[in-house]
Amino acid sequence: MTASVPCAHCGLPAPASEPGPSFCCAGCRAVHHLLHDAGLGDYYALRSSLEVEPPQQPADEALDALRARYAHLDDPQVLQAHGLAPGEATLELTGLHCAACVWVLERLPRLHPGVSAARVDYGRGQIHLRWDPSRVSLAALAVSLHRLGYPPRLRTEQADAERRREARRELLRLAVTGALAGNVMLMAFVTYAGVMTSHGELGRFMEGLSLALAVPAVTWGAWPFYRGAGAGLRAGVLHMDLPISLGIAAGFGASVVATLTGTGEPYYDSVTALVFLLLVGRYVQQRGQQRVATRGELWQGLVPGMATRQAGGAWARVYTSALGPGDRVRVEPGECFAADGRVVEGRGHVDLSMLTGESRPEPVGPGSPVWAGTRNTGAAIELEVEAVGPATRLGRVVERLGAADAERAPVVRMADRLAGWFVATVLGLAFLMAAIGKSAQVPVTGYVLRAMEGPTTSSALFYGTLSIHAGVYLILRVEPLIANAPVARIAVVTVGLLTAITASMSARVRPDAKGSLALATAGQAGLMLAEAGMGWTQLAMWHLLAHGLLRLAQFLRTPSWLEDAHARRSALGGGSFRSPFHAERILPAPLRDFLYAAALSRFGLDALIDRLFSRPLAALAHLVSSTRPRIRERNGARIAEVEFPLHASGGSPPLPTTRSQGQGAR
Repeated sequence: MTASVPCAHCGLPAPASEPGPSFCCAGCRAVHHLLHDAGLGDYYALRSSLEVEPPQQPADEALDALRARYAHLDDPQVLQAHGLAPGEATLELTGLHCAACVWVLERLPRLHPGVSAARVDYGRGQIHLRWDPSRVSLAALAVSLHRLGYPPRLRTEQADAERRREARRELLRLAVTGALAGNVMLMAFVTYAGVMTSHGELGRFMEGLSLALAVPAVTWGAWPFYRGAGAGLRAGVLHMDLPISLGIAAGFGASVVATLTGTGEPYYDSVTALVFLLLVGRYVQQRGQQRVATRGELWQGLVPGMATRQAGGAWARVYTSALGPGDRVRVEPGECFAADGRVVEGRGHVDLSMLTGESRPEPVGPGSPVWAGTRNTGAAIELEVEAVGPATRLGRVVERLGAADAERAPVVRMADRLAGWFVATVLGLAFLMAAIGKSAQVPVTGYVLRAMEGPTTSSALFYGTLSIHAGVYLILRVEPLIANAPVARIAVVTVGLLTAITASMSARVRPDAKGSLALATAGQAGLMLAEAGMGWTQLAMWHLLAHGLLRLAQFLRTPSWLEDAHARRSALGGGSFRSPFHAERILPAPLRDFLYAAALSRFGLDALIDRLFSRPLAALAHLVSSTRPRIRERNGARIAEVEFPLHASGGSPPLPTTRSQGQGAR
């Protein structure tokens, strides 16, 4: 019988060889030579100084133990539970320290002819294997990896695979949207540069093409924002996806209307660019979240998924989740502890660096405590389990880590509380701006008079019955949103009361019936807005209905009303009857004069709007209109230089043909 000596690398029994070190397998021989060639021979001296006890099992028994340890890897149910496909797997390795380890592991196909590829991810401590299941099994590969000094363990593939698929989908969405936005912007640049107008035949064609390219960008590309906004509305929570979705939909809808009607300018380039930039920010945020999630999974991966438990006098491999307090577990050299407990048999050293940060292994013996996630660097140890899963020290660390990730800073919590209020405020103010324009509220009340310059008195009544009430109806529809935004509610009440006061007073000094009716209707709409802003929704609805019916009745009997007025004036001998109980008679004469002058000028609101908005916009329009011809001329000159280049030196440029000549030639 051949004498056995300890293996020079792993310490397992090995056949005695010629003078020199003996090895139990080719893997140990390769690693031993590799360490010496790389100048890392001090590894063995360090191991000896730490008094790491090599296992004392015969080689055959050690190999049988390894095979039993990894036999579960050939179980189809285990492979299916971890989402592993036949012939391909990613394993996490223990003991991966340097580039030399990578070199050895990537030459695994030389040790197993059935292995087609072995790729090591040093940063994550993983190896990706591809093999022929008909020639070699995953359990045999795991035994070989363990004998090389790198005990493997399965990793959960399903969550990681789903993350990778989601990341690929988001990256594809980002790339396609970016390509679409880039092409739309290139086509819009032709119009912006003045090369062609948007009203010509070619311009309309470019608009149609831009519309076709923008449709997938604002539907499929912006779908995550629509989905988030819908989920928030169903849950009764307002977040930033809602205004983003409304902005994208409004911009695209206005552009489509401009294209179909031929009025206004489309902004497909702006909408698609907005979607692309938002997707870029979303992708960067998700990548950061994935890195945090991966860190948490790496912590949890420190506990092995299988353990060797004694049951009925025999040792069997079981899942870590099946362990309980009082179980007796054996931990082989190089294996991590699956549970907290106390050593009952065996002596060795335990690497506590994962918990304490100390690189020097600590000696343990009977009665010594050991913890899940630490690694046995000495001989085999048997322990009695005291805690498993979340009850272990490592489980509490992971739980605290998750709590730290979930717990947000005070400023973040405050931002979360203000987010819903902020979104509601922004949307409420946006709807208020729309209502101001529709119902001629302060500060644009004066524009309703310009709209009434042409129509008759009956048309003014009809306009007051329908159009001015549209803004009030809009505010009533979004009243639940405004109720959650105190700033928007205050703004609605303020605008409504200011309009009611200024429009009503201005209506009393108007010399024409049309302007008086229009301002009076705007004042009534202001009262309705104030009622809605103060939460009196039912009152505002009844007010809206009653006022609409009143204006409708006036509209229907306008001719007879005018006839009655003439008859009354004739009966009174000229002039209409005036009641002596006007409210303004209560006010002092100077105040009445001041209010009369202010009402005539509509309280200076028209001049304010003209100074703040009309004049700057007119100046900007003049600047743009004067700049575009210069751009067009410059581009035309460049095109002419390309079309009519100079002849050779001494020559003269060819005479350009006129438009009619060119058409005749064609």
